[in-house]
Amino acid sequence: MQVYPDAGGFHCFVCGAGGDVIDFYQQYYSIGFRDALEKINDDFSLGLDLNPSQDERHKQNEAAERRRKRLLAIRSEQERLESAYNNALTNWQYWDSLKQKSAPRSFTDELSDTYVFACQHIEQAADELGRAEAALQAFRLERKNKSG
Repeated sequence: MQVYPDAGGFHCFVCGAGGDVIDFYQQYYSIGFRDALEKINDDFSLGLDLNPSQDERHKQNEAAERRRKRLLAIRSEQERLESAYNNALTNWQYWDSLKQKSAPRSFTDELSDTYVFACQHIEQAADELGRAEAALQAFRLERKNKSG
């Protein structure tokens, strides 16, 4: 299971379940939406008014929808950056492995075309990996600064 504290969500890679904290409570405790809200309210002593007026409910729903959309956008961006990083890492590992397999075994061995080709590409892959790692770290730092 992966918890995304910055985005306020989770994803289980075994069963595919995912969502926000309310979804987690619903699934973990096998309860409905309303019961999950009440349990969260009680568990964390939030003191929320769970019986607001219709106008207040409408405002809360709109605010919740804006929050949900913002969190989904954050989660989507995080997943995109993590995917870019993982792809860059896999690419670098491929070229590094090829370079090591085709490296000359002694000083007298000639450089193979494969070795030269791998050397050219591993530098490019390392640059790509560095950019992806920097972007992911910057995103995480920005989220950390915004959340606390």
